[in-house]
Amino acid sequence: MKLLFVHSTKIKKTNENNLYTSGSYNMEVWQRYLNISHDFSVLARLDNESIYENDANKKYNYFDKTKINFIELPMSKHKILSRLAIIKKIKRRKRIREIVCQYDVFIVRMPSRLSNLVFDYAKKLKKPCLIEVVGNAWDSMWFHSFGGKLLALSSHLKMKKRVKSAEYVVYVTEEYLQKAYPTKGKSIACSNVVIDDLYILRNDATKHDFSK
Repeated sequence: MKLLFVHSTKIKKTNENNLYTSGSYNMEVWQRYLNISHDFSVLARLDNESIYENDANKKYNYFDKTKINFIELPMSKHKILSRLAIIKKIKRRKRIREIVCQYDVFIVRMPSRLSNLVFDYAKKLKKPCLIEVVGNAWDSMWFHSFGGKLLALSSHLKMKKRVKSAEYVVYVTEEYLQKAYPTKGKSIACSNVVIDDLYILRNDATKHDFSK
């Protein structure tokens, strides 16, 4: 089973071409997904700024490329409404569609615009997709910046719609995110996002004909 994990996190590259992640993305977390897949990949953004290996070792988590495939999406340096940014956005979406076609099962972490896109494409192709709800889209946008405040309601409603229609959802809260983003699918509350019941997703994947 080819499994793709998606989130708008930043992967950092060092001057020695090694990869590092921040936050909770460490090998212990990745091992949960490696346990259920023979081919595991992570789709995320690649930070444009390179860092020194010594600094990375002290601040970030090493990303083992021998065990995990990294599919990079370079971060744009162009202004949002510029012509180059629009062209790059179109190419980016085309690339994401191509990637989705190559995988069997998806785990998307939300809130995340990248996760939104992958979820939509996976759903169109009728491929199983699990959503990890790890935060409130309204809060993440509202407290981000002035521009974020303008997008907060839209982001909140888009995430609400996707979670509601998802087949499988994991919440990191007992009640809060369940009330903010209810689902009609199968769900579980798991505060540390250790997903023991992913076998339902794996078994569901075997029912799909991915040759089409």
